[in-house]
Amino acid sequence: MQLLIQPEKKSIGRYIKFCIKNNFSLEVDVDLLKKKHYFNVVKVVVVHGGNFFNKEADIINEIKYISRFHPKFIIYHDEVLEKLSKEMLKIINVYLLKSNIKLLIENIKYNKYNQFKKCFLSIKKYITNVGQCVDFGHVYLGGGDINDWTKKEYEVAHIHNNDGISDGHLSLSEGVINYCELNINLQLASYISLEINCDYKSYINNIIFLIKNKIEPFKFPGDYLNLDFYRKIIRKKILNNIGVYKNNIVYGFFYGSFSNKKCHDYSDLDCFICVKNNFNDKELINFHKQNCLELGFVVDNDYPIEIFHYQDVKKTLTIKDGEELSLDQEEIIKSHLMKSEFIIGDKKEYLKMKNFFYENYKKTVKRNFK
Repeated sequence: MQLLIQPEKKSIGRYIKFCIKNNFSLEVDVDLLKKKHYFNVVKVVVVHGGNFFNKEADIINEIKYISRFHPKFIIYHDEVLEKLSKEMLKIINVYLLKSNIKLLIENIKYNKYNQFKKCFLSIKKYITNVGQCVDFGHVYLGGGDINDWTKKEYEVAHIHNNDGISDGHLSLSEGVINYCELNINLQLASYISLEINCDYKSYINNIIFLIKNKIEPFKFPGDYLNLDFYRKIIRKKILNNIGVYKNNIVYGFFYGSFSNKKCHDYSDLDCFICVKNNFNDKELINFHKQNCLELGFVVDNDYPIEIFHYQDVKKTLTIKDGEELSLDQEEIIKSHLMKSEFIIGDKKEYLKMKNFFYENYKKTVKRNFK
């Protein structure tokens, strides 16, 4: 399951950069395709077709234009398609098969599934490569019952909120729909398309809302811990908390699965902090545990964060060849040898110590830490 981003025209460049960095794909309105230079670098999975046509032939011309961008799906509202003649539906079918594009019918006129299904089946008589797009915001308009739509087959789900009366496309937390209770419906879709009318910052906050509430497609930590924008949130939160102790910290860094961008559902957040002497680490440990839980990491109760005094780190550099290592010494060496990411303190000292350990490891320790 994947999240599809629906960009607003005014900030489309920012949305494109966001998609590239986070490996997201797009659903775009047909009018946005006029800015076609943007869509050479990001995959367009869905194109939403127009809602009004002066004559029937206009829709086939639009489909021909859309096909140049090679989307997987084209979406039209139920009320648009049911107005077309049988002959036009047959022409559309021929062109869709030729272009290898699937037509999805989106509910807007019908908020009861039995009515929508009847419309869907009437179109399916003439268009073979056809599926369903369920817009959950539209389901709730006019008092629709979400239970009618439970465990139905559809490829794309549109999510947004409203007041139950007007189709406002509000933020997910602002209307009558409780998306925390809709996972049983959302998990049936291949794509979740976030269809919010808002500015860029608010749009990103809606993605964060999905993550914090474990809503599809971010039900599990492995779904979001490696996303570029969420990694920035992690860094900022951790730095804000350990920054309180910056006067007592020599340097600190992340390592392990987070630094390698290979987090999974059961990843902890490996963090090494080198501190000055006489440092009370209990408060910092508790802060780190709390942060990890809030961010979606598993807490390693035995070693939630690696905190070592600077003198102990330096002593580890003097290990002689063949000398037995303590567990602490092994952890100090291993963490410095792994790929890591500096977060706080003296960066020159951090780089110097990593280099020292690398050289010392090559010449004396002769161990393989993976």
